[in-house]
Amino acid sequence: MRQSLLVISLFILSSCGPRYRSVSEFTMNPAALKNGEKVKLLFWLTGDGNNQSGKYYNQLIVVSQETGDTCNVLVPVNHGFTETDGEKVFTYFSPEDESARLIMMEAEKLAEIKNVNEIKAPAFPKYNDVIYNKDAEVWIRNNYPTVVGFVGTRN
Repeated sequence: MRQSLLVISLFILSSCGPRYRSVSEFTMNPAALKNGEKVKLLFWLTGDGNNQSGKYYNQLIVVSQETGDTCNVLVPVNHGFTETDGEKVFTYFSPEDESARLIMMEAEKLAEIKNVNEIKAPAFPKYNDVIYNKDAEVWIRNNYPTVVGFVGTRN
């Protein structure tokens, strides 16, 4: 499905009290982005702090730099993106990618690793909820295909 690229203002929103919507409301399509695909951020919605304890996904809306398609990416951590990040190109990491799974490791466990061959990254989390903000409804309630994963950079 080919989406035309729209010039969209980048908004950063946080909710005053957490509200959630079900992952089942999204059009899941694991093939919408491939591992390692370059993307640009159009929009992101994150909760407060580190959401691993809340067990919900944050929602990103990205545009593939390869196909021009717009997709939702549900990510299990708060990235801390800033307004200038909308100008950068990032990489999409699928849940099977070792880098995406390492993000979920506790810092103390990462610090204990002495040999990269010892790394046993946890499974990528599967949550049922996505953070929601009614004020952003025009952006976040869309028909874009949705993947689960992580968006970041690889050195």
